[in-house]
Amino acid sequence: MVWIASSVSVMFEVLSETDGFLYPIIGNPIEQVKSPDLFNQYFYESGLEARMVAIKVASSELGIFFNCLRNSKRARGCVVTVPHKNASVPYMDQLSDRSKQLGALNVVQVENGCLSGDMVDGLGFLAAIRNHGFSCQNKSLGIVGLGAAGAAIAHAAASSGARTIAIQELDLTRLAFAKESLVSAFPKVDWTFEIAALENFDLIVNASPVGMNGDPRLPIPLDSVRSDCLIMDLVTKPKITPWLKTALGRGCEVVFGSEMVRGQFRLMGQFMGLEIPET
Repeated sequence: MVWIASSVSVMFEVLSETDGFLYPIIGNPIEQVKSPDLFNQYFYESGLEARMVAIKVASSELGIFFNCLRNSKRARGCVVTVPHKNASVPYMDQLSDRSKQLGALNVVQVENGCLSGDMVDGLGFLAAIRNHGFSCQNKSLGIVGLGAAGAAIAHAAASSGARTIAIQELDLTRLAFAKESLVSAFPKVDWTFEIAALENFDLIVNASPVGMNGDPRLPIPLDSVRSDCLIMDLVTKPKITPWLKTALGRGCEVVFGSEMVRGQFRLMGQFMGLEIPET
């Protein structure tokens, strides 16, 4: 279910007339999100009167949304996706240390009118690659895109002992953040800010929206990548992006965007007060 940004207030009014708790997920675009499937299945199987709804929220409506969330008697939490992960931070009353360091969040807890945020994209990334038997310890990583998710992945990889991390990002503001925050926090990591010589990488991650919703472009060409390099794409729709299709054609193992979503499902739920067991 997708709600248009201009009807955010109406959406809360309509849903307040039905039973159960509300857990929105907001973004723009929003059609590609996978979290509602996971959470609504959990609510159904657990017998909980709750649901997650996807809401298309424009940046200009973000303040209205969080004001509605704060004052809703049914809202217990919220998931945040692109492009609102950084812009949502000022609306929070509390932030985790990880969220403060990254200047971003992707999950919000609502309790007694108080909004608390955390950023667990990096933990979801680690869970996803762990299922493929991959550890960042002493490995060389390439990351395309340094938005909120890309920065969280770089932070998680550095925290997990990555030897070298190369980042490709054209936005100078994002690059400045990386040099001020990530590089200073992890001085033992060999940081570079271009992706070249693909044969040197053990893992390459597309953390950009390139390839989403029918976009035929590739984040970077994979002509020289090794066949034993793990290739990951955060794009969830389509499941097999043009980039992952290319990687499979070169004999590489791939990690789908939905695997990262599933990797942080329990963490998000627990932050929002749900008792989701580890599977």
